[in-house]
Amino acid sequence: SLIYVDSAEYPTAKAVDMELPRLANYYNHITKRNDLIIVIQALKIQKDSIVGFRFLEGGNGSARLNEVTFLSADDIAALPKGKFVSHDIIINNSQNAIANVMVDEAFSERLREVFDSTKLLANNWRQQTNLNYHYDLAGQRSAAYADMLFGNFYIQNDYTHHNYTEKFLLLTDDAANTTTLKIVCGPFVDNFETQERVLKAWGQKVKALSE
Repeated sequence: SLIYVDSAEYPTAKAVDMELPRLANYYNHITKRNDLIIVIQALKIQKDSIVGFRFLEGGNGSARLNEVTFLSADDIAALPKGKFVSHDIIINNSQNAIANVMVDEAFSERLREVFDSTKLLANNWRQQTNLNYHYDLAGQRSAAYADMLFGNFYIQNDYTHHNYTEKFLLLTDDAANTTTLKIVCGPFVDNFETQERVLKAWGQKVKALSE
């Protein structure tokens, strides 16, 4: 479950009688698109019915029950089959140093070579991203974030094609004096294996440039 309800304050709160988990669509005002979500909790609290859900690429959310649209079996069968790339890369440097490599234009050409070895990207590609990485099949960007979040550097970019999302998070291990670069990107519908290799190589290049 995601949502905690104080039973002393809301003694009549109860679970909504439905089978969960269930796939649903939810218009996300942050990503500015209809996101596919997995509803894992539904509660009736006074006059409101609230759901808690997971995004496919990770992360939690909540909404009113009438803000989500559950998918039918036919809807689910019609969904394109996609996969998500997930990598954890341990880097021997600080968050600030690694974040600088990830976003500073001074490193863009050395990182571009990893994901665009054929040099197909336009010369101004860096002006279209807040990150020294670019997936050319992502479509139009609908939302972007690149800053500190709860004490950790975090980047999330959301796009229109197949609701592609890329997430990059830096987590510091003070005891080991290392930082983990966590990468989650997808869904990749057509070229998962290629993008899995590309993103791992990109992360390893970030590591090399940071160390």
